[in-house]
Amino acid sequence: MSKYERTEKELIKLGFTEIEAQVYLHIAENGLCNGSQIARSKGLARTSVYTALEQLYNRNVIDQVSGDSVSYVIRDPETVFPAIEREMEAASHSIQKSLKDLKVRGTPSLFRNLNNRELVDRRIRELICGAEIEIYINATSDFAVFHEDLKAATDRGVKIWLMSFETPFPLEFPITCISVNEPVNCDITRYMVVADMRAAILADGKKEQDISGTYSENPLFVSVIAEHIHHDIYLIKLQSKYGPELINDEILCGTILERE
Repeated sequence: MSKYERTEKELIKLGFTEIEAQVYLHIAENGLCNGSQIARSKGLARTSVYTALEQLYNRNVIDQVSGDSVSYVIRDPETVFPAIEREMEAASHSIQKSLKDLKVRGTPSLFRNLNNRELVDRRIRELICGAEIEIYINATSDFAVFHEDLKAATDRGVKIWLMSFETPFPLEFPITCISVNEPVNCDITRYMVVADMRAAILADGKKEQDISGTYSENPLFVSVIAEHIHHDIYLIKLQSKYGPELINDEILCGTILERE
């Protein structure tokens, strides 16, 4: 994904429509321009461009400049986006208060689909940031992307156990990291995360491709994921103490799962 595409995606997160984001970035890159120039350059319908310009102007992210035709320039981003951030934060607090006052009924037993990596990563961050006591993690892929979130959790006094099938990344904060003796060459990315025995995520997919998963506060789901992580930790500790030959033909069940 290019820097332009990433920026467009972030603008959409802030409430811009796709066309508004494209128009805004065109003005940012090219400076003073009018609607006809933007429509011609971007291959967009003029009516869509003029609608986007009106919305961007009403949001105070661009300014009008009079001339032979009305043209536009962006306002200083270092002024505009902190103001948008403050507005969104105030709106978020207001919505939370309103929903609390409405006594919205929870649905902890639902299984929520996470259909892409962005949704999976967002939910994992929410679990980490919302944890108060303990976090259990099982990861077949590098978990370093959540480094800052994990550090913030330990700063809050949260205890973290990370079961890793990759070479563990350096940590300068307290976390119990258990890894296999040698990194496992696996073409699957899999994450299991449990926070406070309250909620859990299970997600996987082929490496270098998108991943999907499930989030739930269902007690059975949370318990099964937590038990799986604990059993992996126990197994690695036992193999470290007694050797890898601990699991032999006498122990194995001869099932399809083992053969796979």
